[in-house]
Amino acid sequence: MTQLKSSFKIETKLEAFYTEGKIEISRNGQFMFCGCGQKVQMLDIQTSNLAATFSKEEEVVTNFILSPDDQYLIIASQNLLLRQWNWKDKKLIRSWRAIHRTPVISMAFDTTSTLLATGSTDFTIKVWDIIQEHCTHDLIGHKGVICALAFNPSKSRLQLVSAADDNMIRIWDLVTSTCVNEIQAHYSTVTSLVFTPDGDTMYSTARDSVVVTWDMKEIKVLKTVPVFERIESLMILDDTIDYSQYNVDDTSPYYVIAGNKGTLSICFIFVGTLSIYVLYL
Repeated sequence: MTQLKSSFKIETKLEAFYTEGKIEISRNGQFMFCGCGQKVQMLDIQTSNLAATFSKEEEVVTNFILSPDDQYLIIASQNLLLRQWNWKDKKLIRSWRAIHRTPVISMAFDTTSTLLATGSTDFTIKVWDIIQEHCTHDLIGHKGVICALAFNPSKSRLQLVSAADDNMIRIWDLVTSTCVNEIQAHYSTVTSLVFTPDGDTMYSTARDSVVVTWDMKEIKVLKTVPVFERIESLMILDDTIDYSQYNVDDTSPYYVIAGNKGTLSICFIFVGTLSIYVLYL
């Protein structure tokens, strides 16, 4: 007669690691950072195991970001604190008050990992020097919640681009701390602002189902391309990689979009036309 086992020991346990919002991937592609209520969870992508948890005093996390040099994880919480972690050593470096009146919901780093921009529901933007540990700019002008931020990667242009739910995109000159242009290129919430590596071109996406291409030398809209779905994110593809399996014309600019259809799509535009071709991954 076979006797069934009546007691068991837990061998592995999967915990909740993601609730909503953004994710960040480490530069080496090994770890994924996910917002999970009152903490940020770090997952080992290869093993799917929880590698670390970043939290402090049960604070509700409102946003977080990895620095481009892969050294720091900055977490913003509902109590208006910013915390800087050395995530590799799982060590809290410092905490400081965001000096916003309401929570930070958008953040961006410059390419040097020195300047951090924070956008709040109080309609303002702060720029921080995280090396010298002080606020360098207080940018006021939007009439809505700050929903997207991006630094121009060009070393010759010290620019910050911001978008708010007033549907306006503003370009700030950080040398003079002034807004040099304000354009309404979208008619819904802007979801991403993405620069080409040289900083000459920027793409903006929104939930109005279009991708807008910007000339950042003259600060003007070059073209508006319909993609027939509400876009949540855009990423420019590395032009040094072979994408021939997707029948991509390597003479064209191309990028991946993610939207409400639940698919990743490669989009590319033939130079001089407004035609768009979508290849579903």
